Amino acid sequence: TQSIGMAVVQIAVGPLKYNKKLDLSVGFKNISPLGTQLNKQQPVAWVCGNDRDKVDTAREMFLSAITCAEAAPILNPVIYERLAR
Repeated sequence: TQSIGMAVVQIAVGPLKYNKKLDLSVGFKNISPLGTQLNKQQPVAWVCGNDRDKVDTAREMFLSAITCAEAAPILNPVIYERLAR
């Protein structure tokens, strides 16, 4: 998830510089949940952007951050315990 977050930064900001404006029109959408079975016609996610080089870089970062396998992974619970008073 950190690598995917950095890919979003790459297309939204580009190289990190102080006081650089964030482009809110770019990012990833329709990211398939972990363990989703996909066929070759189904995208894992959509990359949205207005600069082809940034989109290509973000796509490569996204693809290097994920693993595709024949079998779904064993998923750990996202919430282990609820703490309340």
